[in-house]
Amino acid sequence: MICASDDAEHAILCDRTTSCTVNLLWLRVRNAITGALDSMTLADLVPPRLLAVKSLAAASGKTGTATVAPTAEQKPIHGALTPS
Repeated sequence: MICASDDAEHAILCDRTTSCTVNLLWLRVRNAITGALDSMTLADLVPPRLLAVKSLAAASGKTGTATVAPTAEQKPIHGALTPS
């Protein structure tokens, strides 16, 4: 969305840049979303009950479903969605 850009080309693409207050709103919305996504990992989205069940199964030696253990270096959700 052009209004969510703080790129210098924004002024070229939109002739309302100098008087538009909507751009400021969209920049704040974009920054809030990015901040929320950067503060969470995919592991944060796993329900606590599911983690407890998998931990108990692992402790008892039962297998049958593949589990993915969280890594020491977990990427924020936003970083996981953007190409490296």
